[in-house]
Amino acid sequence: MPLPIPTVSNPVIVKVISPGDGKTYPTQNSFCTIHYTGKLIDNGQKTFDSSLPRKPFSFQVGKGQVIAGLDSGIESIALGGKGWIYIHHSYAYAEKSMPGPDMKNPEKNALPAFSSLKFKVKVLSVKD
Repeated sequence: MPLPIPTVSNPVIVKVISPGDGKTYPTQNSFCTIHYTGKLIDNGQKTFDSSLPRKPFSFQVGKGQVIAGLDSGIESIALGGKGWIYIHHSYAYAEKSMPGPDMKNPEKNALPAFSSLKFKVKVLSVKD
């Protein structure tokens, strides 16, 4: 099956792997806790960041605490569900390059400018 490629006209594509409870979805202003693994779409083997070796990641949906593509895409994956969120660079970091998450070695896993991304996510909790 070909890899979904987000475009300017369709910047966020969500592929649900596991539906979860099918009724409790993150919505604007809800608090969401997830595990995630982020990869470059151009080189799908390169993981640039993951919460799996750390604790789960929490954020408030729709408040700009995460990139726009993750903010909107997470609303399509229910509590307990897993999925891939494919994000066009315009909904990620756009023309900015980003250092990697390792502050001692920021060049490791750095993101080039105009990188389209994909995130494998599991929704662990949703609270209003």
